[in-house]
Amino acid sequence: GEGSRGYTNHLKRFVKALGLDNEVHFVGFVEGEEKKRVFAEADVFVLPSYDENFGMAAAEAMIACLPVIVTDQVGLSENVAQRKAGIVVQAGSSAAITEAIVTLGDPGLREEMGRNARTLATREFCGGSQSTALLALYKKIICDAKIEQTVGDLS
Repeated sequence: GEGSRGYTNHLKRFVKALGLDNEVHFVGFVEGEEKKRVFAEADVFVLPSYDENFGMAAAEAMIACLPVIVTDQVGLSENVAQRKAGIVVQAGSSAAITEAIVTLGDPGLREEMGRNARTLATREFCGGSQSTALLALYKKIICDAKIEQTVGDLS
């Protein structure tokens, strides 16, 4: 996506100062065919969030067969770890992210985790599985609220 212009410019200057401007690409917001192309050209997807309730961008990357590097503060991090769909690192640890990127320099491991990522995403995050689980949660919340209200009315 797009960050604030000042922060994005700061990051671009930082990348250039490190001599990585030919290696790091800031693609900004993409959708549709452009998003598919960007994922197809990538080797790995990194979501270094400090707080992410789910991680939709990571799920989209996994559907595209990309192994992901996510922090332990990304909602789907447990799924990623359990299914070996990528690497989970501690939030705020640039050293851990660096180590994970280096680890995924191994093409065999990257391909294996990419396949695991696609399997995880298509089984758990696509189709009706998430909708069904969310609907069941809402029904339980409503039912519990009605029970509490009834108990309160009887008191």
